[in-house]
Amino acid sequence: MRYKTAFSAALFVLIFTVVILAGSPTDKPPKFIKPTQGEITAPFGNRVHPVLKIERHHDGIDIKAPLGQPVYASAAGKVVFTGIDGGYGKVIKIEHPGGYQTVYAHLDKISVKEEQQVEKGDQIGTVGNTGISAIAQLHYEVRKNGKAIDPLQFIK
Repeated sequence: MRYKTAFSAALFVLIFTVVILAGSPTDKPPKFIKPTQGEITAPFGNRVHPVLKIERHHDGIDIKAPLGQPVYASAAGKVVFTGIDGGYGKVIKIEHPGGYQTVYAHLDKISVKEEQQVEKGDQIGTVGNTGISAIAQLHYEVRKNGKAIDPLQFIK
């Protein structure tokens, strides 16, 4: 009987551990919206970079739009970075629940500050052509725990 109790306790601990490690409902992605209107000119994945002319992985999507068109937070979250980031030019990074982060790059204007809380649909900046960019566009990324994932699975 003692072995049965010990086995039951061990089984309970194992199941509990698996449930905890599998994640919680808060790991679900937020409900994202498209951050600006326009044609998607470059999908997620490998491609030849239009300016650098070399093949490399594209960690997001590019949305062609008029210079100065509003860019909106695609989900509620906290602004963790605003500024210039190499080839991204002017960029905003927003952290969301569940380990998600969105990145908005090649911006003309940035309308938010670091540490600011934003709601889905808040204007955060405008479309630009900063950094390594050939046209006015928004480069948009979704990351989960730092790893880029295809944004189109969230904003269709």
